[in-house]
Amino acid sequence: MTNLGGIVDLAAMAWIGFTIAWAAVCAISYPLIRLKLIRLRASHRAMAIATWAAMPPVAGVLLTGICFLPSSLSLAGLSADHCLDHGDGHTHICLNHGPESSGLTAAGIAIATLVPLTALLARELREYTRLRRLLSMLELTSRKCRNRDIRVLDTPIPLAFAAFLIRPRVFISSALITSLPQQLLDVVIEHERAHVRRRDRFIRAIVSLLSGFYTPRIRTRLIEDLSLACEQACDEEAAARVGDRLRVASAILAVERMRQELPALPSLAGSSFGGSNIALRVFSLVQGAVRPPASGRHWIWVGVALAGLTLLASDTIHHAAETILTPFTR
Repeated sequence: MTNLGGIVDLAAMAWIGFTIAWAAVCAISYPLIRLKLIRLRASHRAMAIATWAAMPPVAGVLLTGICFLPSSLSLAGLSADHCLDHGDGHTHICLNHGPESSGLTAAGIAIATLVPLTALLARELREYTRLRRLLSMLELTSRKCRNRDIRVLDTPIPLAFAAFLIRPRVFISSALITSLPQQLLDVVIEHERAHVRRRDRFIRAIVSLLSGFYTPRIRTRLIEDLSLACEQACDEEAAARVGDRLRVASAILAVERMRQELPALPSLAGSSFGGSNIALRVFSLVQGAVRPPASGRHWIWVGVALAGLTLLASDTIHHAAETILTPFTR
């Protein structure tokens, strides 16, 4: 029976290897998948992009678990000890016959992989802390709007955004309240409420962290595509609430005209209503009034099929991982 440290080292190495390999596959195939995702409804596209971005570390955990499946079944008495068929010629990813220690190689691999991720996490936390301070200050200076579940900021800058990861709430500037016609103001409020219902800010934060295994270029593309999909999904929800897609497009253009006259706060510009992807959002609203976007249900069946094939190939995955890890654990 091997020690717990050897098993943990081996599991960590397997997870890192699977995660990096899966990130490479996802990065290479994303440009092709992206062409298909564009045809989906915005809400389905946002879910698909978030899943794709977070897939490498999650797939790494699942594949590492599959590698330990044979020994788990053996310990439960559901199968014979498969390691006895292979002897000691290679590393066993096994709860009974794993290496006593994976040595300095495993530590070096872990450090080389986790240090950049730790730096990314530190940078994200620093940015989140800075933004949190700004939002807390804005909350203290805001007032609750009568008969509405929103907070009003007394500023001439045209702002409307959903803030905070936990218990998100809607902020809107007095400039929008006094300048926009009521029918357009209702659109802005419904759009931001949709962000709150969908927990978009929380999802983006999670994706930003889990996508750290991608190259900076692919990671930026994924986050940008997710942001656009979330904005378009909220545009769709606002259109359904007010009953007019063209009114939503008009609201986006009206707020953008106000932004051109008065510069917005840089820290909130990207997340404020009308702050990004104006042309694509308006085009989608106008086009969608003529041609309904495709559904994304078939992607669920694709995921189920891939999961089934992975389980069927579990023995092959297990032995391939053992062979690859052997040079690093001897």
